[in-house]
Amino acid sequence: KISNDMEIEYYDLINYGNNGYNGTQKIIDKLDNEKDVYIITVDNNTTIQFNYYIVKHVIDNYKLVEEKENIRVYYKE
Repeated sequence: KISNDMEIEYYDLINYGNNGYNGTQKIIDKLDNEKDVYIITVDNNTTIQFNYYIVKHVIDNYKLVEEKENIRVYYKE
C-alpha cells in the first residue's frame, strides 16, 4: 500500500508492537466485532515480528471458504 500511495488501515500491519499495549488482543477483539467480512491469510510470512496469534485466532474461529496454495479466505458472519 505504501508504494502505491494508499493509506494504511488498522489491519494492514499486524506485526508485534504496531498497535500499542495489548495490541494483539485489541485486533482480535476488533475482528470479533466485525460482521459479514472476508479475511485473507497468507502462509508465507516467517519474520519474527509477524503476529501469528491473530492469524491463528482467525483459523480457529472463522469459516474457511476457499484455499489455494498458501492463501486462505475465511468468512466471519
